[in-house]
Amino acid sequence: MTVPNKPPKGFKDVYNKEAWLENVVSQALTNLHYSWGYQLLKLPIIERETSFSKEVVGSSPWPEWNDKNCIPVMLDDYDQDYRTVGSLNGLLIPEGTVSVARWLSTIIEKEGSKTLPLKIMYNCPCFRNENIESLVEGHKLRQFDQFGMEILGSSSQYADVETMFLIVEGLEHLGVNRKDIVVRLGDIRLFNALAKESKLNEDATIYCKSLMDEIAESRAKGDNTKGFKTKLFERINYNSLDSELQRAWSNLSDVSTTQDLLPKLSKKLESDNVENLIKLSKDLEGLNVKSILDLAVVRSHEYYTSVVMEVDVYAPNHTVIEIAGGGRYDRLISPFTKEEHEPIPAIGYAYGLQRVCSLLNKISASDNIEFTMRLNSEQKVLLPQSGNPIEDYKLAGRKIKEGFVADVFLGANSSIEEYADRNDAVILR
Repeated sequence: MTVPNKPPKGFKDVYNKEAWLENVVSQALTNLHYSWGYQLLKLPIIERETSFSKEVVGSSPWPEWNDKNCIPVMLDDYDQDYRTVGSLNGLLIPEGTVSVARWLSTIIEKEGSKTLPLKIMYNCPCFRNENIESLVEGHKLRQFDQFGMEILGSSSQYADVETMFLIVEGLEHLGVNRKDIVVRLGDIRLFNALAKESKLNEDATIYCKSLMDEIAESRAKGDNTKGFKTKLFERINYNSLDSELQRAWSNLSDVSTTQDLLPKLSKKLESDNVENLIKLSKDLEGLNVKSILDLAVVRSHEYYTSVVMEVDVYAPNHTVIEIAGGGRYDRLISPFTKEEHEPIPAIGYAYGLQRVCSLLNKISASDNIEFTMRLNSEQKVLLPQSGNPIEDYKLAGRKIKEGFVADVFLGANSSIEEYADRNDAVILR
């Protein structure tokens, strides 16, 4: 009998140049983030089933969510004679952020909040049991890799700026032209407020959030969004809403522009949330990061709580929509901590590693990646916040070019000395 010699559908063998490229890209991104003060975390590929329960991640942890997307694993515990003495329901991890949140809770349990803020990076394989049509058509795989970073324990807008700045720095570090990269900014609170006022139930809210994702993605591709908007307005019963609420939904689905061209919005959308997006966009502009405010960007992951972003690359001969994405998730860590522990703010993003490698091949940048691994820098400098993130991150960039590890401090000024001691850093006064 001939034993099948191909992996299951949705899995693939990666060999030679393709394998080397994935390895080099991962190492180059690791080194870049190390230079900015990030610590490396290796995650197990199996999580407890409870880590992805509704109580933790909500009803739709990521776009196109279905609970059958997870690949379950039953772990049996054996004694020394291999008799079963217990079992655990687990699953192969479908993404990295939840595992990072779960890990942080173990650190808080041991050492308390004095360890915060923390800057973490990870590279992990992820597994999703995609539908067979997607696998046959080659749109997706059941196994892929994420490279991501998370800033844990900081609510500072500096953390928002740093997250989006490093996405672009990473792509440029790999050979992507900076002017070809666009960050689309949104805030999930705008959608949530309209959904609540429109009295949408949970199912309708999830469905409409998914439609907003489709609108934002289609617009980024340059496709017509009319069909998705029609479905959205039908589901929210648009014609029964008052005129100002109608205008707000229209703004939410239509507005996609730079902060200096933002039109007058419905009064229902006038809030600090929009002002924060404008401020964030201006800070990014000062750091040579192109951004637009796209109010349809909601990222249907239910664990996001405020600012969200998606990143696209428009190279002359190749376009990749959502090569990276992420946002702020200020409540995800809480379910893993003791009930009396206050919520821990956090923000992060992830690249799809294979998607990045495909882009580099298409734009002929894959042969020019350079990196040098450094585990012990001559010196690590810590930069206090001056109140001007543009100048602070420019200064940090100059220090990195001089050979330092440069870490912009994201916590309260009163704890900077303790953070410096913990991270063997010299405070740059």
